[in-house]
Amino acid sequence: MFFVISFPPLFGHEILAILCGLVWGAWVGFAITAAGTFIGEIANFYTFKHFCQVRGDKLQKDSIMYAALCKVVRERGFKFALIARYSAIPGHLTTAIFSVCGMGIFAFMLAAVLSLPKQFITVYIGVMLESDPNGESLLVLIRYIAPAHVLCSTCYFH
Repeated sequence: MFFVISFPPLFGHEILAILCGLVWGAWVGFAITAAGTFIGEIANFYTFKHFCQVRGDKLQKDSIMYAALCKVVRERGFKFALIARYSAIPGHLTTAIFSVCGMGIFAFMLAAVLSLPKQFITVYIGVMLESDPNGESLLVLIRYIAPAHVLCSTCYFH
């Protein structure tokens, strides 16, 4: 299922990750989420590279903004991809842009693997929902863990 929803404009990745945490627990749920996400993103990358490259090349000639984005993606590939994958932008959308802009597959794959811990948070929400019938542990997650993750990610990439 992760494979299918890796293609834009489909959505529901976070809901499916929460369900994996609810059903299989933290580590097995994370393994399923990580594997499905990674394989789906690789398929998304090659699909857009194969079917949308001509349109992307035409858009680079017509739009200075898109041409500048593609230049940044090609020159700062890995770092740019890692920052974008840790941001709030959905990963399947950035994957489509990266593939059409000419990012190398190895830089993309490394950024995708290094950003997989971001998926653990959504899986863990499912674990917490299953383990706490009152919902108090979810409040702890929302109040402390999620803002700490955002702060650490922001400080690291600043």
